[in-house]
Amino acid sequence: DKESVSYYMVFGTIFMMSANLFFTFNFKLSIVTSAIILCILYIVNYFVPSTLTYKMVFGAFYISCFTFTSYVNWKLNEERYNVFLNALEAKIQHNEATERGKALLRLSRTDPLTGLENRRAIDEKLRDYWSDWQKVGTSFGAILIDVDFFKKFNDCYGHQEGDRCLIHVANALSDMIKQYNGSIGRYGGEEFIVLARMEKKEQILDIAEAIFSTVENLALTHELRRD
Repeated sequence: DKESVSYYMVFGTIFMMSANLFFTFNFKLSIVTSAIILCILYIVNYFVPSTLTYKMVFGAFYISCFTFTSYVNWKLNEERYNVFLNALEAKIQHNEATERGKALLRLSRTDPLTGLENRRAIDEKLRDYWSDWQKVGTSFGAILIDVDFFKKFNDCYGHQEGDRCLIHVANALSDMIKQYNGSIGRYGGEEFIVLARMEKKEQILDIAEAIFSTVENLALTHELRRD
């Protein structure tokens, strides 16, 4: 009967409003869904036996609900999109800040000339090695390396050649120490330091011999050295 149909039409209107306001449909899908429901309601309203006033009032009610809820849905989607953009921008800024922080940390722990770890980084690693030795007895070795006659090399060939000499030595020792699972850093001036975990004292002698051979094999020209 007419009363039952009216109830169904009201429930259809409520569903149309829900599709626009409460479901997380995108704007186009909500418009399509609401438009289909609106068409069904108009068809039913047309065929239900009733007065012209009844049809006009319910028709105006349907179109008002459709227009109002569609507008609200559009604003909600626009707001959600803005929130998404703001969240994305915040995430990008956070990632950039994190990367800048990591880059600054690397710079603060890296020697600018040789690219090795600097004294600060080596001191931190040395403290970690020392702590492990005290807690669990993990042995390690530390070898301090000084480039002989480096001041005379600088005086003879100039500071640029001196820098290149340190870079050659640093690169060679860095490649060599990898086979011992150790690390090397520039401790200051022409001084380098090697840290490596080891189980026997003889291992530190092997590393020292490897260091000596590596530098010797570079065959760097130095006319003023005494050896």
